[in-house]
Amino acid sequence: SIAAWLARWQGCDMPQLDRIKVLVFAGNHGVTAQGVSAFPSEVTVQMVANFAGGGAAINQLARIAGAELDVIPLDLDRPTGDFTQVPAMDD
Repeated sequence: SIAAWLARWQGCDMPQLDRIKVLVFAGNHGVTAQGVSAFPSEVTVQMVANFAGGGAAINQLARIAGAELDVIPLDLDRPTGDFTQVPAMDD
C-alpha cells in the first residue's frame, strides 16, 4: 500500500526513491523503571553515540539501503513520565 501511495503521489506507475533518509528519534521513557526494557535509560546516551560513530546495526542497514541516517536525541537527561503511574507526556 505504501508503494501504491508513492506511485500516485509521484504520478507514475513505478515509484522510485532517489534519496532515502532514516530518522531515529532517541528518547528515554519513564516506564523503563518498571523493568520492561532490555536496557536501562542510562544506556541511551551510549547507544546514540554508537549510532553517531557508525557502530550500530541500523548504520549497516542504512548503508546497505543507500540511505542517510540521522539520529535525533530527545532530551535524554529527562525521561518522560512512567505511563503506568502518570501521563507520559503533556501537550
